Amino acid sequence: MRVRDTGYRDTTRKILQMLAVIGTHAGITSTELMDELGVSRATVKRLLKHAREEFLVDIQWRPFGTDAGGEYTILDWGVLDRNRVLALLRPRP
Repeated sequence: MRVRDTGYRDTTRKILQMLAVIGTHAGITSTELMDELGVSRATVKRLLKHAREEFLVDIQWRPFGTDAGGEYTILDWGVLDRNRVLALLRPRP
């Protein structure tokens, strides 16, 4: 029996890319994150959920106070190596 491709690798790659963006842009908003990744708000929420559940990453969302919206910050990288994830955004020689 053949297992259907679930896109797990693509999802993992997108999660790591998202974490690298959050890790290098302290206090990034969900709108900025959507623009940076080229995905919808629903996809950002889904990727955040996967990052928390699969990689045990502690991502905090802090509201702006009286304004609508907020920003994301990574408090704990869980099982991931922060430097290796951030290296994903660095240009390769």
